[in-house]
Amino acid sequence: MAEREQRTHGWLINDALRGYLEQEELRAERDRQTLEALKEIEAGAPTTDGDEVFEWIASWGTEAEKPMPRLEKR
Repeated sequence: MAEREQRTHGWLINDALRGYLEQEELRAERDRQTLEALKEIEAGAPTTDGDEVFEWIASWGTEAEKPMPRLEKR
């Protein structure tokens, strides 16, 4: 692979490691944001039904487009 890409083995290893670390940073940030959002919901932040959101999105661009679902306190 190194010959085909005209790169050294070390460069390929570093590139792969860099990509892995970037993915792990994104995963860690996504996990942090998810936990923060769950805490907000548990504290009573307004939410909406997921099925209503999917139905709304599915209606986009149709003649029967639905209004955006409303957020409600739990």
